Amino acid sequence: FAASEAQGAIARALPGRGIRVEVRPNGLALLGEARSAAEAEQAIAIARGHLAEGQVLDSRLAVGSQVQVNLRVRIAEVS
Repeated sequence: FAASEAQGAIARALPGRGIRVEVRPNGLALLGEARSAAEAEQAIAIARGHLAEGQVLDSRLAVGSQVQVNLRVRIAEVS
């Protein structure tokens, strides 16, 4: 079935990511978390390749990226 084939292809391309493929009435759904937008796009492209004509892909992937922000804070007391 397309979902298990898509799941296997995604697992081979992005090992250890925990991205799941589920069957929906009108196609497939991607669930889980990708480490970057590029990984999410790769998983979406793989899943789209396993859709039958007329089916749709519902991507519910969360993209987790680390953003580090340095803040410099000055506190002044005025009386």
